[in-house]
Amino acid sequence: MGAQQGTPKFDPLDGGDEAEILVLLETPAPGPQADRLVSIDNPTGTARNLKRAMEAAGLDRRRIVLWNTVPWLRSGSARPLTRQEIASGLATLEGLVTPLHRLRAAVLCGRVRDGGSDADPPAA
Repeated sequence: MGAQQGTPKFDPLDGGDEAEILVLLETPAPGPQADRLVSIDNPTGTARNLKRAMEAAGLDRRRIVLWNTVPWLRSGSARPLTRQEIASGLATLEGLVTPLHRLRAAVLCGRVRDGGSDADPPAA
């Protein structure tokens, strides 16, 4: 489902399947479809803030893997995530987490940690 909707790839400079920490952002930022990465090197405020926080904490990026709770592009992406979207995204995580044999923690970022909105998404 996600690949058909613009799911980005992992950043090869991060920890990959050796990562100890899974950092779950909200959703991919809109942009060109080709070779998109979930990365602290992306030109977004979220990426810059996360990179600064990791540097301040002395956290080497090879210890983390970044992903989006809702990994596919969604219509109306400026609106808050709904609880249904978060649940759908989280349901896809088992396949992601299983090969992360060194995983010790997951960090929920943004509105995901608050559980999302009760509002239904607008009809497409």
